[in-house]
Amino acid sequence: MAAAALSSPHLTLDVPSNHDTPNSAGMLHYYDEPVHLSLAGDNYDDGPTRGLGTDDGPGLVTPVDNTRLTLSGDDGKCGSDGHSGTCLGLMHQCTPSPNILCLDMDETLGSFGPFCIAAKIWRHFEGSFPPPQIAVATHLSQGAFRPGMKELLNTAASLKQSGHLDEIVIFTSASNEGGYVDYVRQCVELFSNLPPGTVSRIISKEHSTMPAPDGATMKDLGILVDNKSYPGSQPGDARNCIIVDDKPHNICQGTNVCLSVRPYDQWVSPMELLEHLPGWDRRASQECIEHAGGKLPDIQVPDSIADTKTGLSLAAVVHDAKQYAPKPWSDTLAADTDLFHTASRIISRFAPQ
Repeated sequence: MAAAALSSPHLTLDVPSNHDTPNSAGMLHYYDEPVHLSLAGDNYDDGPTRGLGTDDGPGLVTPVDNTRLTLSGDDGKCGSDGHSGTCLGLMHQCTPSPNILCLDMDETLGSFGPFCIAAKIWRHFEGSFPPPQIAVATHLSQGAFRPGMKELLNTAASLKQSGHLDEIVIFTSASNEGGYVDYVRQCVELFSNLPPGTVSRIISKEHSTMPAPDGATMKDLGILVDNKSYPGSQPGDARNCIIVDDKPHNICQGTNVCLSVRPYDQWVSPMELLEHLPGWDRRASQECIEHAGGKLPDIQVPDSIADTKTGLSLAAVVHDAKQYAPKPWSDTLAADTDLFHTASRIISRFAPQ
């Protein structure tokens, strides 16, 4: 599905598309490149309806048997590595398995759809993503980050510092093209008051390409353990790896290795972040929003600013808002406690009393 081009007769802005992640209907957004500042839906990873992401999962994947599943060959598919469970059991007696905590990103750590749009607009004009301090203060801390994310990250960091955890990894179906996931990691660490590198690795769509039934990607935790990262361990030995995810049915090793959370989809307007973009015409932007009654899908960009940074950016935001209607603020989501509970669960998993 190609996104419509938003351009003027005098000025065309080409913004490469980063993300092919699923929307709430479980379908991937595919874009023709280059896209003319039309960034709609680039990082929507909504998955199942809120409330379905329980520990049991939707039952789309049959639990695996004793044969370890790994990414086999170059096709990115989950498949048997050819070792029997007995053979692996003998190898496990001789080799340590690292304790790794994986964190899904979209709809697990936060709701990043509108943020991705604004961040990519910013990168197009400025050549880089917004300063993390501005992104956190104006958008991510205003409800885009899920409640309890800071507490979960600090709990994991303490377990890592105490030696109970070897590594914290972001494992996402989103693309890291242009360093977008690296940038989100920066913001996560900043907001959580943790030093850079606390989240030591990113596994993104580029590493795991097998599509899942719901349009995301399958996640094989076995790819975390290789000779380079853990030379003393058996490659693919993920028996001590777990993942926090809102889509447990997409984990190759089965739902038993997933600390599942409900999908988090609090909608936060991208406008405040965009208003800090250098050269932004705040008065023109506010007039457009006021004339639309505060409704982004109803904004009409006047010809007087259509060729400007503000006008082109507004047109992209409007295009996105028409495809994915903004949701009213949810007090229920603002009071979400899933990650608080998950923080306790990882203590029980990696540092039982």
